[in-house]
Amino acid sequence: MAAARQGRVVGILCVALVVALVWVAAAQAGKAKTPPAIDHIRGTWLMTASGTEYNPSDGSSHKFSASFFWYITVTGSDTVHIEEVGEETCSYDAYYTNGFLLVGQSDDTDLPTSALTAFMAVKPGTAGALQMSGQFVNYQYEGGEDDRVESGKVSGKQQSLTVPP
Repeated sequence: MAAARQGRVVGILCVALVVALVWVAAAQAGKAKTPPAIDHIRGTWLMTASGTEYNPSDGSSHKFSASFFWYITVTGSDTVHIEEVGEETCSYDAYYTNGFLLVGQSDDTDLPTSALTAFMAVKPGTAGALQMSGQFVNYQYEGGEDDRVESGKVSGKQQSLTVPP
């Protein structure tokens, strides 16, 4: 009789635990996070990138990492302009929609000799302290020893909502 009673208590506790877990999961599902608005991603971002650089002229490759700043300004309802300042200075235009930043840049409308493509997810959070991460491919091909293909991960943390003058 004591064993049967103990079994019922354990059964009731298991059911209560399952109900509690389902309730917590439902509560979390109800808190869907809204992606940041385009005006919230503007500003200064400290970015880091790491990956592999390939050299088509001799078949070599090596790992790399770099840090740089992105200065993002809003240029339209779904577009931004990015000034990259680091070892090199570059400019990109990008689309932003529903938490995703889509960067695409090439030097030509025909077969480009250089291009960059990146796909970034901006995490929900507080404007001025947002984070993003994603993947990129960057290449330069002119048929010489400086040709390169880079691919890897990139991430960043928003430093402020302003950009330097």
